[in-house]
This record gives sequence, structure tokens and C-alpha cells, in this order.
Amino acid sequence: MTILKADLITKVNETFNRKYATDTTELDDLITDCCWELSSRGNFLHDEYTLKSIAETDCYSVPLHFKDELVVAIDGQGLLTFEDFETYKYHTIVSTSTGVPKKYTYERGFATGVQENLNFLYLRPAPDSADYTIRLYFACYHPRTITVDEEEKKACDYILFPDEFKMALQEIVLWKWADGKNMTKEGLKHLAYAKDQVNNLEKNVKNHWRCCPYNDFA
Repeated sequence: MTILKADLITKVNETFNRKYATDTTELDDLITDCCWELSSRGNFLHDEYTLKSIAETDCYSVPLHFKDELVVAIDGQGLLTFEDFETYKYHTIVSTSTGVPKKYTYERGFATGVQENLNFLYLRPAPDSADYTIRLYFACYHPRTITVDEEEKKACDYILFPDEFKMALQEIVLWKWADGKNMTKEGLKHLAYAKDQVNNLEKNVKNHWRCCPYNDFA
């Protein structure tokens, strides 16, 4: 089962005595933000991303929804070994050799005005060929937009969390809605409920993989 935007709107109506239409777009940004918020509170969503090597190029963009737990492999070569960024920089200063990459690291950045980070993957040595298929496995944030059948949809219309996350997402939506209306007492109550739900998820829910190509995300 999946979580529907209409169900979340209905919960807002029931809790705060509102009359939002269940197909309204008025709460789209709020619900989309709440999907991201839930994903920021635990490594609940994971994804896989594939890229092709570029000869003599060691730096590659990491998907915007990347969060944590990065594992890198090359088809036919196996898993690469992680090294810290300072070690990578030292070795690239003393040697510019190319070959089959054996090590990887990454560097975090930040994009002004958006929630997602800008991150870069570094391979050592730099690939000596454009024929390598590089696979990234990682914990991710819930993307803000998703393309389904070549049509871009807001995250609120295509929520990736399965049904066991419904209670936590509902409470986050209620918290954010109340907070936006300056209903501080109500907001704090639902924030506390949300934290309890997230704690339960962290204890009882296994990682959920959503195998969606990165170019389906924005």
C-alpha cells in the first residue's frame, strides 16, 4: 500500500475542523516538505544510481537526494574501498595515474535555497577508460519531484513511503500545518507524537529501497 495525499488532507480536516478538498493543490508544498522532513529523520529510503565513467576524470556528481551510507561498486570489479577526503587529496597530489578505480570518497556541499545537498564522488585512481559502469547505493532524502511516465509530479502526489510510515507522516503534516497557523500548543503536541512515531520506525522498520533512476528526480 502507499500513502495518498488525499488521506493526509482528510486528517488535517478532521483534526483542525477544516474543509480542504481532498484533491486541492493548496497543501502540496506543505506535504512535499513533510515527506522530505520524515526522510531527514532516519535512513528510511535508499536508492541506486548508475553512471558511466569518463576517461581520466575522477570527479562525478552525486544525486541531489543523496543523504548517507554511500557504497560504490564497479560492474565486473566489485566494491570500492572508502577513504577520507584528505587521504584522497594527498594521493592525487603525489600521483596522477589512471587505472581501474579502487578507492572512493565524497565531498559535501550545499545549494543555496534548496533542501538537498550538492555532493561529489571522487574515484582513485581516475578511470583509464569510459567503459566502466559505476553503481552507487545510498540512503536518500525523499525527492521533491518525481517523473512518472515522462510526466513530472510533485512528491505529494507520488509518496514513496510505504503504509507503515503513514502515522509518522500524518503527525509531521499536522505539526507543520499547526505551526504555519501559529497554533503553537497544537503544533508542539503533534511534533511530540511525530517524534514517538519516528522512534518506533527506527526500531522496527527495515531499510526500504526505492529503485528509481536518478533522472526521474529533481
